[in-house]
Amino acid sequence: MVTVILPGPLRQLAAGAPEVAAEGCDVAEVLSSLAVRQPRLADRILDEEGKPRRFLRLYLNDRDIAAHRQLETPVAEGDRLTVVLAVAGG
Repeated sequence: MVTVILPGPLRQLAAGAPEVAAEGCDVAEVLSSLAVRQPRLADRILDEEGKPRRFLRLYLNDRDIAAHRQLETPVAEGDRLTVVLAVAGG
């Protein structure tokens, strides 16, 4: 299992939980597992094509997956996938 860490605004979609469990061999499978277990939450994380929405970043064990293999980044038992919402302003 992989622990998906949720930012505050998304926790309400997971019954207030700061994290949820999901399974898979890579980030894409973890997000697909999340979509089955928590469909409302997954709708906020994934777009219609099943890709992470552009206003958020995903970090696997504190490493941005965008700098690696993106959704094909492998995961292991006990890994932590953190969802971070983008902050904009001026």
